[in-house]
Amino acid sequence: MFPFMMFIFLCFLGVLATLYHMLRTQEKNFHQLEEEHAQLRVLLRAMESRLDELEINASAQDTACAAAEGSGNANRGAVRLAPRHAQRPSDDDLLHLDFDSPVPPDNTVDPALDLHFDPGENTPQQTGPR
Repeated sequence: MFPFMMFIFLCFLGVLATLYHMLRTQEKNFHQLEEEHAQLRVLLRAMESRLDELEINASAQDTACAAAEGSGNANRGAVRLAPRHAQRPSDDDLLHLDFDSPVPPDNTVDPALDLHFDPGENTPQQTGPR
């Protein structure tokens, strides 16, 4: 009977060691992903600023080219259409997603959710026979 109990005890210790090893591995993976996420956010911000700068430079060059074409060829019949004003790439809503849980401003109860049920106060008193 003792060897069987010892076998069960060792199996239990083996399961605990396996679970502890899995927990440590998951914790290391979590911290690694957290660091990579922070690096990605920094790189994304840098890319946003570079895209904004490229767009500003491109729009300035387009304006200069349009001015040069307009002054040199005044009698040309075709009209160059200006593109619609586009958003800056960093103004894209998908780049500014916030994954933090929303924090309520304070612990006040929303009046729309504050329910009161007092049947005796709001009902008119009926007097007399029915």
